[in-house]
Amino acid sequence: MSSWIIALYPVLILALAGVAFYEHQKSVSLSLPVSPVLTVLTILLPLLAALHAFFHPSLLALSRATAASPIQKLLPTLLQALQLILTTILATLLASDAIPSPVRDCLLETRWKGFWTGHDADSIRRVQDALNCCGFNSMKDRAWPFPHGAPEDGAGENCAEKFGRTVACREPWKRAMQGGAGLDGAVVVAVGLLQVLSWVMGRRWAKGRSRDYLTLKLYRHGITRSEIPIFRQIRHHTAKRDPLFAAGHTPPGEEKLFPVLCYIIHTADIRVAYIKEENILTGIPDKRAFEAFFRAELETPSARKLVGKGSVLVYQSRTFGGTATADEAVAWYSAVLGDLLGAADGNDVNEADLAQPVCYRAPEVNFGMAWSYPVDVWNLGLVEGHNLFEVSDNKDKEIQRHLAEVVGMLGPPPRDRVQRIKRDVFLKDGEERNGGFLILKPDRLNLDKAGKRLDEDYRVKFVAFLKSMQQWRPEDRKTARELLSDPWLALGDA
Repeated sequence: MSSWIIALYPVLILALAGVAFYEHQKSVSLSLPVSPVLTVLTILLPLLAALHAFFHPSLLALSRATAASPIQKLLPTLLQALQLILTTILATLLASDAIPSPVRDCLLETRWKGFWTGHDADSIRRVQDALNCCGFNSMKDRAWPFPHGAPEDGAGENCAEKFGRTVACREPWKRAMQGGAGLDGAVVVAVGLLQVLSWVMGRRWAKGRSRDYLTLKLYRHGITRSEIPIFRQIRHHTAKRDPLFAAGHTPPGEEKLFPVLCYIIHTADIRVAYIKEENILTGIPDKRAFEAFFRAELETPSARKLVGKGSVLVYQSRTFGGTATADEAVAWYSAVLGDLLGAADGNDVNEADLAQPVCYRAPEVNFGMAWSYPVDVWNLGLVEGHNLFEVSDNKDKEIQRHLAEVVGMLGPPPRDRVQRIKRDVFLKDGEERNGGFLILKPDRLNLDKAGKRLDEDYRVKFVAFLKSMQQWRPEDRKTARELLSDPWLALGDA
């Protein structure tokens, strides 16, 4: 159900039950020839409908479970059918009481005759007083006070003269019965409509759930760290930026995404040690963006092909945006850092742990030195949309190749860093060691020449921003807090 229906549903149920209870009390007070079982069931029907609506989704999910028994599979449908049958029976019986007929007139006549022959003065008086009438067919027809009896009971007095009334009770009493039955019938019909609405919304919910994706989180056994404490520590930290699509329907630029990541790193008091593009997730709360995406995929399916001897189906990617509705839907997004298995809280001490994948690994980690928060700043400087360093595994040769690429970008490490290295990866002059052979350094990546197509002022600030994170010494890198006030990020907020 939508949120407003969920909020309104209990109010409607209580209101309908209240109306039914009022009519039940009125029927008892006027001694109407209506079965009390009928009016009591009318009171219970809204409450039963509420219980069914509350438990139906759980029963439906249980019935669709693989291990469900035959009874469990039939239970949701059976309860729905029983409720529908009860609603239909009540509506039919109440409709017969609400429609004028000789049978109803006969019931009223029989009920009044029973009062008279049984000398039930209290019942006759309640009807006459409530409806301001006297007698049944006429004002003198079996009216109270009775013509015979004790003087203290008013015997011999005339009802019309005593109370100044001018109508007999037959028609007002019949209208009271028809009106009560009609109102109870309206309650039953309203409950039936709510049942149908609940059923339709429940089917939509179940249909939507059937299209959901199930994500399995796999944990490795035998490791000392767990993501659970990290998640507990940072669960209250969120950061939102806008817009996800800037002018021209482009993906979020670094000037929009970097402040979010800097904020998370600065406030969460953890060392993530695994920041890369794949682990930066964005949440879009407005479903219209996905609806536009699904519609576009249905109208113009993405290109696809089978690879690996036909065992893997590969789809061409499709971006969000491009329409006014979709762009408005993704105007706000939330950034989330995932895969925190290698994260450490602020109290952890890391002396020689080989954290991070090789291509994202900070120099101090490869050197066997203690590492802390600056490793995240190093990772942040590598979020460029592609890998700056091309290495694939954790072997010694790949580690040294990675260091060679870092040297190719930053130049040789400072001598004070070489002297503190705890792993035998460099000669004393700063050249790499690999069993007596040097690994050739790739052509140096000159950051000063990056972004030639950008506006010059923008490019200069951007390059300075990158250099402030890509430093050999951890203490030379800006902190996350300092990055938040960097001039280049200020351009993104302008």
